[in-house]
Amino acid sequence: MSSHAHLVLRSRPDVVAAWSDDEVARRWLRLFPKRRNHDGSPAEPTIPELDMIRNCPEVLAERRRRLSDVSWYMRCLAENIARRSNAEDEVRGHFFEGRFRAQLLLDEASLLACAAYVDLNPIRAAMAETPETSDFTGAKDRIDDCRQSGSRKRESTHDWERGRGRRHSGWMSPMEIDEQKDPVGPNLDDSGRRGSLKGFLRRRSEITYPFDLFLCG
Repeated sequence: MSSHAHLVLRSRPDVVAAWSDDEVARRWLRLFPKRRNHDGSPAEPTIPELDMIRNCPEVLAERRRRLSDVSWYMRCLAENIARRSNAEDEVRGHFFEGRFRAQLLLDEASLLACAAYVDLNPIRAAMAETPETSDFTGAKDRIDDCRQSGSRKRESTHDWERGRGRRHSGWMSPMEIDEQKDPVGPNLDDSGRRGSLKGFLRRRSEITYPFDLFLCG
């Protein structure tokens, strides 16, 4: 939106728990690097830098916990946005008015309602006429990928959306949880774009949601 953003997030400590100690250390140092390259990107961590995390059980456990913590996620996200925006406007100081607000979603009905609200918000605010034209939403990213996949069928979309061909929406969770095929556990994704191949809504073949492509994962 023009002054704020809506996100539907799922904390995944089960995914982080499945990472190796080396993976935890490398991911942390990508967020908080000890050194940076000339272009500002994180420099490749050295063995001693990695060992400072890997060889200290207390530090390693804390870093592992923080990598699945919503508050730390928002801290990293908000700081990056604030720094870039202030640099563009050539100003300093606070960028966001205050701390983020979060609403806990306790059941699937709440998740479905919230996801639909988030993706339809630009239409409600008269910023777009259809989900297909609502920029910066999960709905549009999913729709763009479905068009490029060449198929809108529910079965093929479900399978295809877990692959690596999702150029726009590959950062989001897949739509459906296939209870017959999905393995028990986090179902890790090694693409680097998202934590897991798990969906976020259970698959119910007898129900066809009228806006199942418009949800944010």
